[in-house]
Amino acid sequence: MRLERVGRRHGLRGPWVLRGVDLALPAGALVRVVGANGTGKSTLLRLVAGVDAPTEGRVTGRPPRTAYVPERFPAALPFTALDYLVHLGRVQGLGGARARARAGEWLARLGAAEHAGTAMAELSKGTSQKVAVAQAFLADPGLLVLDEA
Repeated sequence: MRLERVGRRHGLRGPWVLRGVDLALPAGALVRVVGANGTGKSTLLRLVAGVDAPTEGRVTGRPPRTAYVPERFPAALPFTALDYLVHLGRVQGLGGARARARAGEWLARLGAAEHAGTAMAELSKGTSQKVAVAQAFLADPGLLVLDEA
């Protein structure tokens, strides 16, 4: 995957968050992005994941299935943990039974199976983060992007 002369700004005439980024990410690599607050780390990760499009430049070679775990996960949703994961599994193209099986599998693997029936709004921050990570693995992504996960 490559980022070529990538830039991102807020709004049409807003300030540039990133500009002129050239980056090659080899398949199978583990990459850690570090920097001070406000330097564009989350913006870069959102561009890599395809959540946001660059204002300038281009991103090529992104795997078709990309998973993203944001820094701030919206835990106050009207779902139980399991229902949320099943819903997202279906959005990602899994059938209902397969989505339910994968959701249960990942909740168990991450030590959160006992919270499957708990409303998202009632989960602790740590457990909601486990649900966020579980949703990222539901459909076997070719690229996993974790923002402070």
